[in-house]
Amino acid sequence: MRNFVFLVALATSFITTSVLASDGTTYAGSEEWGTDNSTLYFWGYDSGEYRGVSIFIAHSSIGEQRLYIEHMVSDENTCTPHSDISTSVVSFNGQPVKFTTFCKQFSDSKKWYQSMTPETENGANFVFNAFKNASATVSVKISAYTFDATAKGFTRAWNSAGGNAL
Repeated sequence: MRNFVFLVALATSFITTSVLASDGTTYAGSEEWGTDNSTLYFWGYDSGEYRGVSIFIAHSSIGEQRLYIEHMVSDENTCTPHSDISTSVVSFNGQPVKFTTFCKQFSDSKKWYQSMTPETENGANFVFNAFKNASATVSVKISAYTFDATAKGFTRAWNSAGGNAL
């Protein structure tokens, strides 16, 4: 299913911009946060393999509205699906932020991806404010990916996502 979502994003690519990741792969990305799904997509091909990163607003299992990042894992030995929970560091505008990281497997393939969300309230607030207060983009460095994510439409997308569950 997740592969399908990435491919739909690619196929329906709104207006896109090129992003050169630190791994040498050129990624295309959304130029504005969507209000219907509150998601940014970045995608590209590296050595003939599709790579994707999504940044999106969703609700946690306890009903909190949060920002999540998901990216494909190229090495199947990186993590074990459904059992590995760890801490990763993602930098936003040069500020490292701790993220709780979950390893998951795509439902329609044997590939893995990591899903992550800020680990602390301070981290979540920093990331929120980085997007909310940015004039154009936020620099994001995650694993081997470094790219500028648009802030355009972020506040509207955040406010449209419904807030914390009652």
